[in-house]
Amino acid sequence: LRNIGFFGPATNTNCGNKHVVPPGIWCLTGNETMSIWHWDAAQRMCSYSGTDIRTNLTTISNNESSGFGSIDYLVGCHWFEEQQQLALVAGFKKKKKK
Repeated sequence: LRNIGFFGPATNTNCGNKHVVPPGIWCLTGNETMSIWHWDAAQRMCSYSGTDIRTNLTTISNNESSGFGSIDYLVGCHWFEEQQQLALVAGFKKKKKK
């Protein structure tokens, strides 16, 4: 594992104490794969291989007319509480002009 984090709406799980645990875990690996796990059930909800996820993100990026080019690596994730959405942060290598 390269990066790991919790996401989802936090719930009080410690009998009234201020201890909160979000229900999801996201994991990124060094070979650019991503998996999403349910914390309580210890069950993998989805898994993406490095090539598949980068290809899908590249297609989405180019369709949104941003024209970033191909996605080369995954950086991390961020949970947006208000929207109840997990966002994946990714990047690309800048190509040198010849």
